[in-house]
Order: sequence, then structure tokens, then C-alpha cells
Amino acid sequence: MYRTILVGLDGSPREAEVFRTAVRLAKTLGATLHVCRGVTIPVGLPDAVWSMSMAQLDVALVNEAERAVDARLADASDLAIGKHVRIGQPSDVVCDTAKEIGADLVIIGSHGYGAFERLLGTTASKIVHRCPCSVMVVRVTQ
Repeated sequence: MYRTILVGLDGSPREAEVFRTAVRLAKTLGATLHVCRGVTIPVGLPDAVWSMSMAQLDVALVNEAERAVDARLADASDLAIGKHVRIGQPSDVVCDTAKEIGADLVIIGSHGYGAFERLLGTTASKIVHRCPCSVMVVRVTQ
């Protein structure tokens, strides 16, 4: 049924539970698990960043995100796992990666709704509406 699963990681406090859910499901189904993280330029940048070129900044942001993803992957070393870390809006990166790898299922975390998110739409909502395959939204209670 689901042979290729993609889980979207975002560095939030909910990420660990979303990842655990994806690992459990992949193990149960004997599926290949891919992890994905879209990297954007954070709002509060250190002053040292302003002396970097955009290319240098992109590389530094991707490298940091890859280190965070690698740390998370250490919890599932017994699975076949693909890693995809790219610069871009997270919803676009997840949907594009799902299409590229032929994912059967995407697993993401839900997000709370403040006024701003209701106006613009959350990353989770964008993924649910744009993804080329089924999407599982994991609700994590804090």
C-alpha cells in the first residue's frame, strides 16, 4: 500500500513525535522512509550573516538543517532512509520532493492557527492541498 513514505521535518517541538510516527509506520509496512526539510531564511539573523553572499548563506543554512536532520535520523538507523534538504518554502519543497521520489504517503505535523496563519494558510494546509499523494497529518498535543 504505502511503499515510499516522505516525512516533513521542521525543527519544531512537534518534530520528534511526527518522526516517531513516520518511523513506526514505515517499519510496520516495510516501507522506505524519506525525510525532507525546506529551509528558509530565518527572521532573526546574526550580524555576521550580513557579510555573506546569498550563495554562502544558502550553503550555511542547508548545512545547519542537514546537521539537525542527521541528528534526528540517528533514531532510525535500522531503516532505509533518504534525506532531502533544500532551500525553498517548506510546502513547495515537500510537495516537489514527494513528486520526485514517487511518494505514496507524506507525513507532516499539524500547526496551531493564529490570525496570521488563518489569513495566509499554514504550511500543513498547503501541503494537504497541493501534494500529489495522500497526506497524514499528525496532531501532537503539547
